[in-house]
Amino acid sequence: MIANRKANSMTWRAEIRTPGQAEDTRRLGELRLESLIGLSAGLVSNNSTLAKVVMTVATLGGPRCDSSINNYLLFAERSLFSVTLRSGARREVLPFKRLYARGFARNADSLAHCDCQVLLAKTCFARLADHDWPDDTVLEFEYMDELPTTAAASPQR
Repeated sequence: MIANRKANSMTWRAEIRTPGQAEDTRRLGELRLESLIGLSAGLVSNNSTLAKVVMTVATLGGPRCDSSINNYLLFAERSLFSVTLRSGARREVLPFKRLYARGFARNADSLAHCDCQVLLAKTCFARLADHDWPDDTVLEFEYMDELPTTAAASPQR
């Protein structure tokens, strides 16, 4: 794929979805497959050449989706409030440090190597490397624009 755009002005990812899946959910196995496609196509951020060499050496031949150093970002459709993982009775709300590209916005230098520069509010790091969460784990998204406003949530006096 060759983009007809200025460098660092776009990003793209593969998207794999189970037919009939709710719009505000994703399966962890689908995200692992998307990550594999992204890594194979060289889509994991616009890392510097040095960062790519270090990652290749550190992962013995190339980056892998199940590596704890894999920083594959998931881009949600809208700005995220929270993300919850569900597998059977097990449930976990992703901590803040797994949302918003880990606060890269605080460090402008790191944004030069992140394809998330304009999508920070829509990003999260799913638990791709944590195989205690099986592929059929569902990520449920709660979006900022779905939260009740303070006035609507407060009782009338």
